[in-house]
Amino acid sequence: MEYLYPITSSEWNVKFGNEYVNYKHNTLVNEEFDGDHSFEFRYACRGDYRDGDLINESDGQDDDAQFDLNHDVMLAFYEWLITATEEQYVAEASQWFVKSAMEFFYAFTHYYTMMDNRAKNTFWHFAKTGVHREVSRPVAALLHVYDELDNGVYTRTSDTSIDPNKTYYTEYAFDLWTYDCDTALGIDNNGALVFPYGKEDTDYRTEGDPLSGYAFNGAGSIFWRRLRTTFASEIVDTMSAADRNCFNSQDLIDEFDQF
Repeated sequence: MEYLYPITSSEWNVKFGNEYVNYKHNTLVNEEFDGDHSFEFRYACRGDYRDGDLINESDGQDDDAQFDLNHDVMLAFYEWLITATEEQYVAEASQWFVKSAMEFFYAFTHYYTMMDNRAKNTFWHFAKTGVHREVSRPVAALLHVYDELDNGVYTRTSDTSIDPNKTYYTEYAFDLWTYDCDTALGIDNNGALVFPYGKEDTDYRTEGDPLSGYAFNGAGSIFWRRLRTTFASEIVDTMSAADRNCFNSQDLIDEFDQF
């Protein structure tokens, strides 16, 4: 399916969670989690840690406020993904996610043919990067992580709505953690080695048959599609550098020995 962005806000309200995100997330669209709806990514869990500190509890205590805040951040992220023009996407990508980390994640999951690790076997992580970036088009859902700059000092804004006359900055962005790599190396969800090396997220489970579904779960996600098409050359460079410097068993053994 071809890209359908940009779209208006009203169109986004109708289309969000359908063709733009092939794998659903019950945090976003309240879809059930069972054997037929099991390829959602992981985000906004109860009992969240932020920057090393426990923000809320999950043992029967009221953590709805933080959960709703997380929910709104992810919704704002996906609205930006869907509605940003190509020029805005390129200019603003680093304001929303750690681009080098995402490009490495794409290369890593491709290199090891990791069928589930762009979908359900993924933790989306929103936290400090340690580097402030100017926010081009601030959104209300992220005001709680926006700072103002005064005489070289960043302080958290006290604004409760966007002030169009102010410039905001943020240290926060998304990156990804992978886990549960049981479908690496071409293994499907039944534990069978069915996919040959070199499968890409544009490939189908049965070659030439779109009805068979993508080899990579989550391949239809607008996040991966935009990353792949817009930053293809950077992903290739990341892949080449990782192949030389990271994806080598002896190098990995040496790192463990040194540690």
